[in-house]
Amino acid sequence: NKTSYPPYWLKTLKDTPIIGDQHPAIVTDIGDREITVLTQSGEAISINWEQLRWARPYLNVNQRGPQPKSPSSFLSLGDLIRIELRDGTTWRLGQVPSIQGAFVAVDPVDGGIKALVGGYDFNLNQFNHATQAKRQPGSNFKPFFYAGAMEGGVTAASIYNDAPVVLPGGELEEQYRPKNSGSQFRGNIRMREALYRSINLVSLRVLLDYGPDNAIDYVKRFGFNTDGFPRNVQLAFGGGTIALTPLEVAAGYAMFANGGKKVSSYLIASISSINTDDHPALNPQTCTTDCAPDAPEQVMDPRIAFIMNSILKDTIQKGTGRKAFKALDREDLMGKTGTTNDADLWFSGYNADIAATAWAGFSSNAPVGNREWGSTTPIETWIEFAKEALPAATTDAITVPDGIVSIKIDPETGKRVGPADPNGIFEYFRVEFAPEPVDSADSTDQATQYQDIF
Repeated sequence: NKTSYPPYWLKTLKDTPIIGDQHPAIVTDIGDREITVLTQSGEAISINWEQLRWARPYLNVNQRGPQPKSPSSFLSLGDLIRIELRDGTTWRLGQVPSIQGAFVAVDPVDGGIKALVGGYDFNLNQFNHATQAKRQPGSNFKPFFYAGAMEGGVTAASIYNDAPVVLPGGELEEQYRPKNSGSQFRGNIRMREALYRSINLVSLRVLLDYGPDNAIDYVKRFGFNTDGFPRNVQLAFGGGTIALTPLEVAAGYAMFANGGKKVSSYLIASISSINTDDHPALNPQTCTTDCAPDAPEQVMDPRIAFIMNSILKDTIQKGTGRKAFKALDREDLMGKTGTTNDADLWFSGYNADIAATAWAGFSSNAPVGNREWGSTTPIETWIEFAKEALPAATTDAITVPDGIVSIKIDPETGKRVGPADPNGIFEYFRVEFAPEPVDSADSTDQATQYQDIF
């Protein structure tokens, strides 16, 4: 009965808004292994210990205190708390998060926005992080300039040295020592593996070979405003003054998904009015005479898009995006994680049907801690979306662009090997960048060194 509670409790509950899925409640009873709370509707709800015990005290961004031993160790009668409903049946102690997130999904064919979430709750924060928050993309940026390097002649089999590097510093002559996540070094490694494992020091060497100016010129093709981009090695890590919104990143990945064609994102497809029969379609524009609409601009060689997609499929199946593969058990997924200075967390994933980007971070650019990565919160968000939004996987054969060959190579050197080599693996190449035959003097049928992929 509502009248049995202090009037100020009822007023407090009435005046406290629901934020996201976090409902206000006041603690009315504390037992050894459960509590009872009063909700806005006047209902008394019991919450058991299993739904309370997570509430360890905050110490700093990387540490929490010990698990509480009982409800009374951190709750008192009359406390205003937040509760959330799990699985539609179980109430749990909740908390309004300080961290923000964004999610956006784009149709790779025409750029139509299929889903967009700009933050935790609009009533709490009206800033749209999906369209307005320009953040460092981290490793989520790597595929864009890797594609440019590939256009310049790098192949998925090109060998790079994953080893420490020291670069000159600035005016104070300090030295800059970039490092990999985990500070592990693998020595010589193929470009394919370096990208799907997101190895920073190889990205640095790819960029230095390709050139920062060339990289900036190339990534403009994806619709990025590069005016503020650094013309230095920070490009290799998606850091420095690189700033992109989740919508821009998702639209960029849509161009990998569609084979390298330019797309421009849009939200409104058409406008209808009860006062007229004219309901103009806003996108795409169509011809009003007997002509064909303009074909989308090809911003990337479709063969490069094909090879990059095969690498980013490896990211999902055996690289930093494995969690998505394990959760969804689909062969048609591609994607890339990203983390920057512990402040921005990214995952972009896609297939031929949809390209979607998830981001998480603090509006203040505060660090999220050393236990959070693109492979934690963002990829988990993306997985939950994909479970509901992706059409069923098909068994249709992948269309291979003309001018692609698959050649058996030595995984240690990237060079071509004979068809009988038991240690060889097949790799995709643009035909003009295929590795030289093992021995041109050997007159055996050279065609046997190519895998039939058509």
